[in-house]
Amino acid sequence: MQKTTFTDGSEERFSPVKTNGSPVSFQRTSSLTGSHRKVKDTAADLHNLCQKWLKFNTEGTASINEIANVKLQAIFKEEESQRSEEEGTLIKAEMPEVLEDHCNKVLHIVDKMRKLVDKMEAMAEIFRGVADLVRHKAQCSSTDCNPILFQTWKVKDFEEATLEMLESYRREIKLKELLSKNICHVKDRDCMMFYTAAWLHQPYIDSSCILLLESMLTETGHR
Repeated sequence: MQKTTFTDGSEERFSPVKTNGSPVSFQRTSSLTGSHRKVKDTAADLHNLCQKWLKFNTEGTASINEIANVKLQAIFKEEESQRSEEEGTLIKAEMPEVLEDHCNKVLHIVDKMRKLVDKMEAMAEIFRGVADLVRHKAQCSSTDCNPILFQTWKVKDFEEATLEMLESYRREIKLKELLSKNICHVKDRDCMMFYTAAWLHQPYIDSSCILLLESMLTETGHR
């Protein structure tokens, strides 16, 4: 136990305890360099990508809802047309031209979301490179050698967390691409509503992705 003597002669019986973690755990952001700076900046970039994804998903939801409204009206008119034929009259059901504009907008949004996933791929490579570099500096070749970079996460934890998130976004973008290519051709009311819900709720991006990102931001001092 260490003692600290003050100018008045009194003593403080306990001094602050230093942790065994990385010495950069409590450094200011401006003082970070090398691998620590790279990891912290990449975590922030990953967060920004996820925020852009949410923005695009909201925009896509609005367009999907517009498509759904147009399609449902068309389905209703088609049903009316079928009934009119049975009754000996004819009502021509045509698809509004605005539908094509909405469909093209969704395709454009999906293209932008695909580019975000490509950037996430690059960030996963950055974390992998940092992990290899840190292990090299620590003079160990084993993947079990994982120095702590900030507070509690080992260097490989950043790589694994990013890869897990990336896999979720890979699956989600495939779903988005499938929805965008088929939604304008849907002729069933129930199927239309299913497509709309699938886009909105993003089944492959669950709470675990949010937890991983928030944990990474907390670990690197962004939170």
